[in-house]
Amino acid sequence: MSYLHLSLQERYVIYHLVLYGLTYREIGRRLSRHHTTITREIKDSHALITNGIYKTIRHPMYSSFALWSIAQCLLLQNYIAGFSTLVINIIMYFIRIPKEEQMMIDQFGEEYREYMKQTGRLFPKIL
Repeated sequence: MSYLHLSLQERYVIYHLVLYGLTYREIGRRLSRHHTTITREIKDSHALITNGIYKTIRHPMYSSFALWSIAQCLLLQNYIAGFSTLVINIIMYFIRIPKEEQMMIDQFGEEYREYMKQTGRLFPKIL
């Protein structure tokens, strides 16, 4: 399928969504490479990372998924394929992330609660 029907400005926005998504994912992966697991678990070596991209966002990899799925919705002409990742990300947002954050609160307590007040979940806080 072609996306040539989109204006140059629309393509520019989509390219940037993809680029930011890939960047968030890679930065988050590199900063937390020793702490990231596929399953929700905390190992003895886990530490609360609050520097780098984690200074403004708590879940940069999920941010990348969100940006990627928005770009896919805009890019693909097939509505089922385009919106399927968006639906999956919405489910992940409402089911997986709250469980992970509760696990972090259980592990790091007040330190994580303060961190939550200072950072956005998926995107930086504006104010």
